[in-house]
Amino acid sequence: LCFNEKHGHPIGGGCWWNDEYHNMIGTLRKIMPKDKFLTTESCCECYHDLFDLFLILDTCSQTHGFHEVCGCENCESIPLFAMIYNDSAISYGSVCTFANNDEQFEFNFMRNILWGMVPTCEGMELEEISNDENKWNIIKKGVDFYKENRDVLLYGTFDEYMKFDCGEKTIYFGDFSKTCPGVICSIYNYGNNTYAFLYNYSPKLQTVEVKGKSVSVNSGEFTSVIL
Repeated sequence: LCFNEKHGHPIGGGCWWNDEYHNMIGTLRKIMPKDKFLTTESCCECYHDLFDLFLILDTCSQTHGFHEVCGCENCESIPLFAMIYNDSAISYGSVCTFANNDEQFEFNFMRNILWGMVPTCEGMELEEISNDENKWNIIKKGVDFYKENRDVLLYGTFDEYMKFDCGEKTIYFGDFSKTCPGVICSIYNYGNNTYAFLYNYSPKLQTVEVKGKSVSVNSGEFTSVIL
């Protein structure tokens, strides 16, 4: 907030910051090459019409320093931005890194995909990338599913997120643990259809009921159904 009376805008508030930010990005749009895009991190939603991609890191908060100090996760991430803006804003990113163990990596990477985020990893060294076949198998599985269902995940409306406690598992993040649901499910509407996308974290086949429909999901696999 600015309280300088000489600037010609309302003291401490007003719409000047929002207006000038839009003007600034509009100027950049006019001079930037057509084959480039603009991205931002943890952007205020009032600017969601300005950018091509939105880097969202808050979906994977287990490695934040506060949790390590407290020895627990004091919050539960929810896909709020995606559920409001999924059909008008493309989100990507996470704190999915090869430094995570396989269970941590799988939990966040697959959940982010069901939350409509473009599959993303970050903070990796070349040696880590070259020597971790398990992570590459997780990435390939997730990316293949995303590509098969890209239009729905990218352009559909994200209407509901469901968790099923069947076969739930405990994942350890440093000095604290998190109970992971056995199966997670995201509901999307696209075109004339309603889609259910599910992933099974548990070590065995699970059958759950989604909107009155029985759906079976193999261990460590995605499945999709039209409701």
